Amino acid sequence: MTTFGRRSTTLVLAISSAFACVPGGRELELEDEALGRVCSAVLTLTGSFEAGAPQPDDVFGCWPVGTWTFTGEVEDNECNDPPRLEPEYKFLVERDADSVETYTYLTDPSYERVRIKVTSGGGGLCEAGLELFSPDGTKVLNLKPALQADLTINGFGEYDVYRTDQW
Repeated sequence: MTTFGRRSTTLVLAISSAFACVPGGRELELEDEALGRVCSAVLTLTGSFEAGAPQPDDVFGCWPVGTWTFTGEVEDNECNDPPRLEPEYKFLVERDADSVETYTYLTDPSYERVRIKVTSGGGGLCEAGLELFSPDGTKVLNLKPALQADLTINGFGEYDVYRTDQW
């Protein structure tokens, strides 16, 4: 092989490898296939927090007790049918005398396929995870609201459609 031929082959391999790692490249297609994901949408979140109880003096950082209210807006959508979002999402965090937290999905308290968890840190003082699954489990809305010091909420979310039940 000539020097030109080796350089051309090297250049083609380098360019091919670079495109494999670019968002939307073959690497993501393979991941989607492995997960059974059909399509995705990216969301931004904004809202507010209403404290349900004063933060105790001995608790520093994340105090999620209260009502989290926020909306989602689709920023990027790859799905044929865009996600149908609620006008607002709302959940309540309560903490008992033993510091056990309970979560109630206030948008629709009867909805059974929901997971809520709040942790310290992330994009704010507290970061929550609110996951909502369609009745057949093939549509998943994963919202990550972050509570800021001024009691505003921002964050991001992802909507995914799968071939199989993810619940």
